[in-house]
Amino acid sequence: MSKQQKPTSIDVLRKNAFTILNMEKERHIRNSGGFVDNYKDIYHKLLSFKSTFTMHKPRLYLAKVDIKCCFDSINQDLLLNILSRILKSENYKLIKYTKYITVSEKRLTKFEKKAYPAEEIPQFPDIASTLAESSRNAVFLDGVTYQSKERLEVLQFLENHVKQNMIRGGDMYHQHEGIPQGSLISTLLCNFFFDDLEERKMSFFSGNDGLLLRWVDDFLYITTKKNKAVQFLDVMCKGHPEYGCFINKEKTLANFDYDQVNKSQVEIPWCGLLIHSKTLNVKCDYSSYLHSALRDQITIEFSQNQYHRRRYHVIFRVRGIPSLYSKDEDNNKGDEDNDDNGIDDSSDERQICDFVLFL
Repeated sequence: MSKQQKPTSIDVLRKNAFTILNMEKERHIRNSGGFVDNYKDIYHKLLSFKSTFTMHKPRLYLAKVDIKCCFDSINQDLLLNILSRILKSENYKLIKYTKYITVSEKRLTKFEKKAYPAEEIPQFPDIASTLAESSRNAVFLDGVTYQSKERLEVLQFLENHVKQNMIRGGDMYHQHEGIPQGSLISTLLCNFFFDDLEERKMSFFSGNDGLLLRWVDDFLYITTKKNKAVQFLDVMCKGHPEYGCFINKEKTLANFDYDQVNKSQVEIPWCGLLIHSKTLNVKCDYSSYLHSALRDQITIEFSQNQYHRRRYHVIFRVRGIPSLYSKDEDNNKGDEDNDDNGIDDSSDERQICDFVLFL
């Protein structure tokens, strides 16, 4: 008599869904619209937009908006409809592999997964070759474990995850609007949702005269035409009731006059960065740390375990963001013509814009 198979834990199901959604994110929205989820993406898109400028730099108009209570306002049925269109493959394969990395002459072992459509699964040497492009001092070992997941099974889990969330507030409450916050897959769901909004409602903002950036629910629009910047704010301030999407006007910011919108003179703060509204130079925004000690912003579990201490040492060391290094001197040419930009181009800031502490 065979042993009865143990039910899969909710954490494993959630991680499997995350792996599959992450793969679909790379296939569908990584290079579409204004989607960004790291500083490298921002750097390349800003650099590409800036390269379209002629010898005489145009006047730039910047507007940033933030969606109000984005996780709590998402239309659940619309989100599930979007996911059913995103998940096109009838079957997915989850590949387990082991990653060995060397940190401070110590070897660390990580067990990871990647997802592929069943009809497009590559050989593991090809997978390892792709992984090695973004990993140094690493060895990848095939786990020889290929797990199969049906499309309908994944969609059923996502529907339960979105529709059956319970919130504790003294009593238990069933969430009928929005999606769970703090879940492993919440940010991914948010990205798919607002990517659909961007594609259907804001596609006319693309083009050589403007650049739209979106990090989850934070939008930034940069254009050389004031009428398009005004149109962008008109569209966003009007809201999109079918998506449950309305902006937080208190956090809306622009470098030009617009009704009931705060005006920024020089630098626009956005997603931890300060973007110069005349030169598009970028540096880190440390304003939230001005009146507090950095150690007060960190919460870690105290441990005498040597392995954990070594990991904390790696996590909390100071590292520079490569994207904030100015590698192309040509991109800075002409900045010195802007006498009122408040930046001394003769200083070291031309080579090193800023540093950030990764937490």
